[in-house]
Amino acid sequence: MESNATDDGAAAFWFQRRQSQSNKTLKKRDEGKTSVTKTKIRPQRRRRTDDDIATSNVDNVEKRSNNSSKRSSNKGGKKTRAFAKQTTTKDGIEVWTRENQNTRNKDSCDNPIKEIRATVTYEDVSPINFWRAVADLDEYAQFVPYVGKHKVLKTRGKLADGAATFYVYGVVTAPVVKNRDYTIRIETKNNRKKGFESRWTLDTENVGPKPKKGVVRLLANDGGWTIQPSKKNREGSLTANGVTVTYEILTDPGSNIPGWLIDKVNRASVPDVLRAMRKRALSGESSHILPDREEKRKLVMGGRFHLPHFGFLDVGQLRDHKRLDSFADVVYKTSK
Repeated sequence: MESNATDDGAAAFWFQRRQSQSNKTLKKRDEGKTSVTKTKIRPQRRRRTDDDIATSNVDNVEKRSNNSSKRSSNKGGKKTRAFAKQTTTKDGIEVWTRENQNTRNKDSCDNPIKEIRATVTYEDVSPINFWRAVADLDEYAQFVPYVGKHKVLKTRGKLADGAATFYVYGVVTAPVVKNRDYTIRIETKNNRKKGFESRWTLDTENVGPKPKKGVVRLLANDGGWTIQPSKKNREGSLTANGVTVTYEILTDPGSNIPGWLIDKVNRASVPDVLRAMRKRALSGESSHILPDREEKRKLVMGGRFHLPHFGFLDVGQLRDHKRLDSFADVVYKTSK
């Protein structure tokens, strides 16, 4: 009996205490002394358009270019990640990739864009002819996939002298997304015994045009070509058939495109670039780049020159005149 009475008394005590605390809380709320928790309503985030991104990308281009310079000059620093082989196409093009931390950003969903390397050996093309196709910069829009425009704006040095620098403005006409543009600085080296090489990165000297409305500027565009005689090219000659080509490219198109999607598109498009270069090299349409003696002769013999009082001089007709007494005779006979 005593135990039950104790339990009932304790229960009554705690009931009264809870009731008292509840009354105090209600009283304070009525007096406005307690703060009412408010639910914060975040404003809806506006989705960025390509035009917004084109404007913001301009500020990031120089930063990415500086990062690229640091990568190339980083000696004794962090070890660069090695390329990992991804696939080999039916026509023998090996595709390799490696992550590049300098392209990690929010727009790519924190997924770094990968650098692409492709290697291939063509035994039916000479190194010099393949290099002519690569160096035919003004004609890229005619034979390189997805290139809508490619124009040399400024040149320093000459290819024939062994080294030259080109400033090129280009437009990429990629499917689905808006066009991308860029201005790059290309450094070329010609070693007539070992092969040819070119490296490029985004221009930081403001040689190219300003950003245009409706066209998104690339945040990164680095890469290069290495062209050498193949192992089966026994002579090791740049004019004999047999060439081994290495092509590297790292691009960041900006916008809200995930890194994995950019990687997938690049891996598919890079082999197409190599195939286009081989086709151009075999066609001979870039033979005017670093012409040999025979090509120079063809260029001269196919020329027409205008001379005052005589009209046009067709040099090709000179082959029909084995004996000429003077230049006056040449002009007279070829201008009839």
